[in-house]
Amino acid sequence: MDKLPHPLAAFFDPLTGAMTPCDRYRQVRLGDMRGYYLAERQDALATVEPDLLLYEVYELDVPAKDGEMIPCSTVIKPGHIGDEYFMTKGHYHRNGGAAEIYYCLRGEGFLLMRNGYEVVVEPMKPGSLHYSPAGWAHRSVNTGDADLVIFAIYPANAGHDYGTIKEKGFGRRIVRGTDGIPMIVDEPDV
Repeated sequence: MDKLPHPLAAFFDPLTGAMTPCDRYRQVRLGDMRGYYLAERQDALATVEPDLLLYEVYELDVPAKDGEMIPCSTVIKPGHIGDEYFMTKGHYHRNGGAAEIYYCLRGEGFLLMRNGYEVVVEPMKPGSLHYSPAGWAHRSVNTGDADLVIFAIYPANAGHDYGTIKEKGFGRRIVRGTDGIPMIVDEPDV
């Protein structure tokens, strides 16, 4: 018989997105995002420091098995590369039956979700709740002037597939229009 996991508790700061204690913390920098921004914008990447912090992820460690859930927060910094806003890599879950729930606490942006060729784009703002069903990839984009702070919960056995998005793209992009207003545009074939 498997040993039952022990209950966990942490402090989550809704203003900063920090979780204490935090079992897994990672920073994603521009150098980690090569291949995720559109190819014609790679020249814009060359003029920006590869150590530039784009986003942070805080997670509690729980057993990766059925029935367990991971609480997680993501903090996406404001900014853009060329006319494309800072974003997460985006991913599918390796466990195709795993959904994810997002709750936006601070900032503004968009959540892109993709299932094959269908793409849904939802605005994120404080208080907005988003459900990414099983089988849908998801990516968050910060279109504001402050950090975009998101709290998420997903199954501990979900796994992450970042490679499919890197290879095939996401179908839509959020770019800064000439008037400074975010625009949703079709992604060219990758």
